[in-house]
Amino acid sequence: MRQVSYNKKGQKIVTVTFDPYFLTVMMIFCSLYPFVLGLTTVTRLDVGKPIYIIPLLLFAVARFLTYLDETDQKGKYSFKVKGVKIPIKYLTLPLPFVFMLVNFNAYTLKSPVVFLIDWIVLSVFYYFSLISKKNATKLLKMFHFFLGLLFCVGGFYISLRLSTDLAVSLSFLCLITYFIGMLLIGAKQISINTSAVKEMVEKFLRFVRNLLRQIGRILSPKQNFYRFMNFLTKRNQKNTIAYDDIIEDIDNGKIYEDINEHPKYYFKNIRKFINLMLKIRYSYAYVLYSFNECGIPVDKTDTPSQLKGRLKKEYDRTDEHYVFNNYFSRLTSIYEIVRYGEKLPDPSEYADIENDVKSTVRLAKTIVKKSVK
Repeated sequence: MRQVSYNKKGQKIVTVTFDPYFLTVMMIFCSLYPFVLGLTTVTRLDVGKPIYIIPLLLFAVARFLTYLDETDQKGKYSFKVKGVKIPIKYLTLPLPFVFMLVNFNAYTLKSPVVFLIDWIVLSVFYYFSLISKKNATKLLKMFHFFLGLLFCVGGFYISLRLSTDLAVSLSFLCLITYFIGMLLIGAKQISINTSAVKEMVEKFLRFVRNLLRQIGRILSPKQNFYRFMNFLTKRNQKNTIAYDDIIEDIDNGKIYEDINEHPKYYFKNIRKFINLMLKIRYSYAYVLYSFNECGIPVDKTDTPSQLKGRLKKEYDRTDEHYVFNNYFSRLTSIYEIVRYGEKLPDPSEYADIENDVKSTVRLAKTIVKKSVK
């Protein structure tokens, strides 16, 4: 059963209560199916593989007949013997024998004892698959849980030693599912903060995206070119780096001495730069210009670190703000290395600086528009 509520912060809380009957049926299958695979492996070594499909078909038939019996209000699927009502599903107990006859060729080289053993195992499996809701509640005891675990581990061990890879994989999957079922029965219900989970997933996806992006930059031919240019333009780093300089002058600083056009022509101008350090400084100046244009004030007396910190405080409510601050923080870090350290950063950091600038400016305009509304 599923219930939805909200905490004081307005976050969505989903509480799921597990049905013991469903979990019990699942654990019966997960405990006996590996055992069937393991035992039929031992009895069918000359064939080379255990019985895979027959137990699955028997389980499906058993659960369908049990469903009909539990939803039968008028007694259509039952008969009476001396006044005792007997569900019709128990008339299908010989069904495993029918399935065995279909697979009889696998036993032509074996003794009748082997056929009998497999028949008994499948019959026990089928009988427990017919379990009703009333009887399932009686199995919710620790002894039965460990007994089922013993069957499951035993079947997995036999398959691991003798059987095929498919049998080993199926048995291992059943073993893991059995453990999960035990935990769910013990917990009875689980409350999940879906808002927090959604935020975690989004952060993880952003991390993976940025990681793949960085790997792509490192492996790209463009990155190798930047490494070569970095080697040619590299300068010695100063012993002391002054971070108290004012922000780049975007009006009439030396940054425009080679280009006489306005920063709004950024994507046209940026390709004219041969000096990579000047290219990075120009890119940062263009971002500051765009901030002023779209409505984010930039105080020229602030240092780059101060501006970055102020924007993080002002825009920290949505995922869009997070991405915006992430882009601008990366640009600021690259700019500080170039401006104050007078050297180029690692090529992987600025290989795609044009797209970083474009994304930062686009997000800044979007954030301002939404805040105005």
